[in-house]
Amino acid sequence: MFATIVTKWELLTLIRTFIIQNPHCFFEVYFYKHLLITIRKRAFSKKNFK
Repeated sequence: MFATIVTKWELLTLIRTFIIQNPHCFFEVYFYKHLLITIRKRAFSKKNFK
């Protein structure tokens, strides 16, 4: 078995390089996540009011 131990620092650098290479993708993901959270919050609040 071949296992690779990836440190937090290595992971961060990988993410950084990915963001630098394609920032539009990163911002899209961030935007959609934020949108989903807001929709969930609104749905939850609507359920509470009923």
